Parts: sequence; structure tokens; C-alpha cells
Amino acid sequence: MAVFIAMEKGYYREAGVELEFVPLRAATMADAIPFVANGEIESFTGAFTSALVNAVRSGIAIRVICNINSYLPGFTYVGYAIAKPRAEAGDIRTLADLKGRSIAVPNTEGLVAWEVNKVLSGVGLTVDDVELVRMSGSDMPAALANGSVDVARLGEPFFTVALRLGAGVKLIAGDEVYQLLQRDVPFGLVVASERAIADEETTVALLAATMRGARYYNQAMRSDEGKREMIEIAQKYFPADDPTIYEDIIWPGVPEDLSFDVSFLDELQAFMVSRGELEEAVPHEQLVSLSALEKARTLV
Repeated sequence: MAVFIAMEKGYYREAGVELEFVPLRAATMADAIPFVANGEIESFTGAFTSALVNAVRSGIAIRVICNINSYLPGFTYVGYAIAKPRAEAGDIRTLADLKGRSIAVPNTEGLVAWEVNKVLSGVGLTVDDVELVRMSGSDMPAALANGSVDVARLGEPFFTVALRLGAGVKLIAGDEVYQLLQRDVPFGLVVASERAIADEETTVALLAATMRGARYYNQAMRSDEGKREMIEIAQKYFPADDPTIYEDIIWPGVPEDLSFDVSFLDELQAFMVSRGELEEAVPHEQLVSLSALEKARTLV
């Protein structure tokens, strides 16, 4: 939301930055990285996966420069829903009932797999005790309705859509998930190209404008009037057939300084190595470039 608010409020224009949104049918970093590597786009945002690590190891000069979305208290914008047939039969009532079950996820590795593993660890299970089924969020409500998966891990607005349609029944959501994860989780890492990192003046201006958008968002979400404005902006950039969906969703967390705990990338990579997703980890210092972010903070 910080990016779209900055667009609407003219923050990028004031900073002398011209921003173009390029729609990609990409669901993961693995899909987006080639576009950055060959210069078609300058940056993208997404959840951490092995694709970023492998790209850096292969010599592609891309780096994480900030984070624009996180799971934060009150803003953990994800839910786990039980498929309608399983809920009606009473087969699944708690997380402990997920052993041997299938869970639809947008990605079967990286940060998403870490999240599922952490959620399950609270009841003595691991990600290896379930079957992860990769599926786009838009397809998950139908899969829940027909029972082709037992549970789905849905980001918003798809979680709320599934509940509204009666396709699934809430297992856990929002702060219930946050309490199991026991930390802020960066889900909106921004990865920039070598050219964008080299053009630090422009990148600093862009990040400062985005930071202004982040601060506006957090202030707006404290009042009904501000939230209505956020709904109008969301509807403009992510139009929904039923705009009232935005009244019920769990909204994303946006760190005001676009920061995240970079050491978390080490923990995450250790998990990925243990699962065979990575051959070896890369020190987080080689994955991030925060110089522009640090300079942007002095301007806001």
C-alpha cells in the first residue's frame, strides 16, 4: 500500500521520480528475477525464496533494498481455512488434525514453507508432516469448496473471499498466526537491479517517497475516515467485484521505515538448507544493500 499511496499523494512526483508499474504473471521471486536480470524491470517485491540466493551466488548483481510489507500485530494478513467438506465432516478442528493432510500454498518453499513449519511446530508437527500443494490464491477458494485440498493458507483478500463464499471455515488467522510465528515477518522484500542500486540518488528519492506513503498508511489506519481512504486507493489499484471485501479483510503491515531484521535471512536460509532447497546459505550481507534506505531515512 505504501507505493500506491505515494503514487496517489504525488510523493514520487515531488521527489522527481517517475514510476511505472509493470504487471507480471509472476507468483514468486523465481518468476520475476529474470526480468530484473535482463534489464526489463528495475525492481520487484515478493517473499524470500531460494531463487534470490541462487541468483546472487551465480553472480547476478541484485540485492534486497527494503521491505514494504510485514506480518505485524494487528496486521498479519493471512489465514488458514478448512475445506468445506472437511469442516462439515468434523475431520479437521485444530492444527493438530493436519498431520497427513494437504495444504494449498502459493509457494512450496522459502518463506511460505518456513511459515507453515513454524505454525505447525506449535502442535508438534513440521512441514514434512503435511503435503504442500502449490496453487494461486485466486484458485484456493474453489479448491476449498470442492475439497481437492484439506486446508488452504490464503493471503488477503483471498482468505476473506473464501469465508464469504462459504468455501472454507477459519482454522486460524491474523494475530493467531502472528502469535505462533513469534516475530515480525517480512513478506514484501524489494529486490533491485544492479542499475537501480548504482543510481543511488534516484533510489534514495524513491525510497524516501515510499517511506512517506508508509507513514501515511499507518496514520490513516488509526481512524475510520483514514481506512475509508485506504479502501478507495486499494479499490483503484486492486479492483474487487465487491468493494465491501476491503471492509472485512486483514490489512497488511507496513513498516514505517521500510525495515526488517536482516539476520532473519540467515535463519530462513538454515531452514531452506535443512529441506534441501539450498545447497548452502549466503551471508545476509551479500543479499542486501541498505545504503540507499539509510540515506532515505534522513530525508523523511
